[in-house]
Amino acid sequence: MGVRTYLEMDAMIKARYLAKEYLLDNSDKLSKEEIDLIVSKYDYINDVGIKLTVAILAWKPIFRFLLFIFICIIK
Repeated sequence: MGVRTYLEMDAMIKARYLAKEYLLDNSDKLSKEEIDLIVSKYDYINDVGIKLTVAILAWKPIFRFLLFIFICIIK
């Protein structure tokens, strides 16, 4: 779980810089203020997304364990 969590977080964090670099390289249609606005919204979504991804990756094995215990109790 630890490696996957690290890789997922790293990908989400690095994607922000790649997106900003791409927008700056192709900025003929967007102004600097628009790019900054897009990146700030991306930061907000990324902040929520990282927390949610970590929570899901942490709860998945716990849920499986609880389901296994529940099935064992029923049988």
